[in-house]
Amino acid sequence: MIGVIIQGPLITFGQGPNNSIEGFNSCYTITENIKAINRLGFNYIISTWNANNSDELTIIKQLNDLNLNLITIDSPNIVDPDHRYKHHFGINAGLNELSKDVNFIVKIRTDQLYQNKFWDFMVSISEQDTEKLCISELYYEPFFMGDFIYAGKRSVIEKFIIGFLDYKRTNFHPCLAMDIGIKYYNTCKFKKFPLPLFVYFVFMPNYTRNLWNNFIQDNIIVIPKNVRNGILWRNIPISKIITCDLFRFNSNPIEKNINFLERLFNYITHIKIYLLKAHPKIAKNLRKLKKFPEVLR
Repeated sequence: MIGVIIQGPLITFGQGPNNSIEGFNSCYTITENIKAINRLGFNYIISTWNANNSDELTIIKQLNDLNLNLITIDSPNIVDPDHRYKHHFGINAGLNELSKDVNFIVKIRTDQLYQNKFWDFMVSISEQDTEKLCISELYYEPFFMGDFIYAGKRSVIEKFIIGFLDYKRTNFHPCLAMDIGIKYYNTCKFKKFPLPLFVYFVFMPNYTRNLWNNFIQDNIIVIPKNVRNGILWRNIPISKIITCDLFRFNSNPIEKNINFLERLFNYITHIKIYLLKAHPKIAKNLRKLKKFPEVLR
């Protein structure tokens, strides 16, 4: 049986190119996705956070009045500027609530609406009996793993999520998506990086590229471009927010490295973005000056 974890806030604001200043009410996207899930006969759980205001309380009441499967949990007490730990903590809470009859799990966001071709693709993966983890996109740099979508056998999802949470406060990379990739690689391969990660990503590109190329071919599936483009993110086609040209939608090897200056610039940019997320008041002032860097999430 397929089970779906619908995870995220009930009102979302964002930290990247699709921000909602006043907050996006996810009630409609949640209920519309559940209509599709019910038609397909899947199991599901909504995993969200305890209400912080009256608007969120109203949404919780609306969902409960519809008799939907919903859990609300406390946010983890951890320093987490870009919510990378909180996200996976919420997924794990949903995972624990899914019926044990569920043997294939799909994780989606509360603020995204998915079309029939997305669900068709999830069914097709579930029928492949693969040990690979399905994600939303890869990038042209090693260890980048898109986190909009996760899907795979229950054993694969459990290994991935528990492996991530076991690191607790440890972040290997300032970029959320690349931190996810490093942690999953370590979980599967038990590969240690004795030198600072900065050294590997800036000065040892062949080493990181070869590690990642071998890993993704054996362990990763990416949703097709046309499936990704059908997703509505806060009522906007995702293709209009983040162009597909930035990403890769297959697990073919990265053929060559980006040049040294670009690698250095990218790493420094990731550090700046992380620090700005850690200090939102500074980021707000920089946005007014139009000096806040572009981010992918």
